[in-house]
Amino acid sequence: MTQLWRRANEEVLIGDDVTVRVLEVGLTFVRLGITTAGANPSYREVELACQKSPSSEDDPALANPLAEGRPRFS
Repeated sequence: MTQLWRRANEEVLIGDDVTVRVLEVGLTFVRLGITTAGANPSYREVELACQKSPSSEDDPALANPLAEGRPRFS
């Protein structure tokens, strides 16, 4: 693992098309800004988890959650 030390408003270049800038440093957090060239989409881990979750096409029981054998919540 490579460790890099940067202060607020300093940047790290990764390759020719990715720039990581330290925007803000707090006591318990660091806010980073990531700039990519062109069509590199970025997703939050929540969006990625939603994309990986099974759909109703994969499991017909998901289409009707109240189908027989499924737990009901009241």
